[in-house]
Amino acid sequence: MINGLRKSIEKNKNRDQGSGIRGQPFIPRPPTPETYFRRTIMNELMQLINKFDDSPELGQKKPLGKVLVIDDDPNIRQGLERTLKQRNFDVVSTPNGLDSVSLLCDDIGCVLLDVKMPKISGIEVYGMLKEKDPGVPIIFYSAYPGGEEMAQKCLDLKPYGFIEKGVSEQIDRLYALIAGAAAEFRIRA
Repeated sequence: MINGLRKSIEKNKNRDQGSGIRGQPFIPRPPTPETYFRRTIMNELMQLINKFDDSPELGQKKPLGKVLVIDDDPNIRQGLERTLKQRNFDVVSTPNGLDSVSLLCDDIGCVLLDVKMPKISGIEVYGMLKEKDPGVPIIFYSAYPGGEEMAQKCLDLKPYGFIEKGVSEQIDRLYALIAGAAAEFRIRA
């Protein structure tokens, strides 16, 4: 799209440089105020296009960051994936904590971690993830019943955040935490 626009601008920029008849020398006409204005505008437009030439096509936004979602419940995991993608995040997900350590890479800006999962708890996964990348922001996301004791264990680890599943008032806070973590990651990177 950019290249087509560039060709059109170049064509129009040179349109009023004078006319010649075949076989006769080209004699340029002096620019009229209209021609001068057109050239100036076309030059400015070309400079603007060149400045943003490496940007994505119109309508496509650069993702805000990459989020690793770790949750054993497929409905919650898929719902989070869909919602985060709609909010312009790249998403990687896994149903268990064991796979999450291998999925953690340099471009993950935030981890959303369920506390209670089969085989290995979110608290154990937290330790493994922090061992691999101490700077990665991890948000616990849990519906653990009778959760005051479990929530306190999570908070003692000093995660980036702790959100209770199923509490509608916390949904906006969850997305604000994810956006904040992704923004901090972009600053660090």
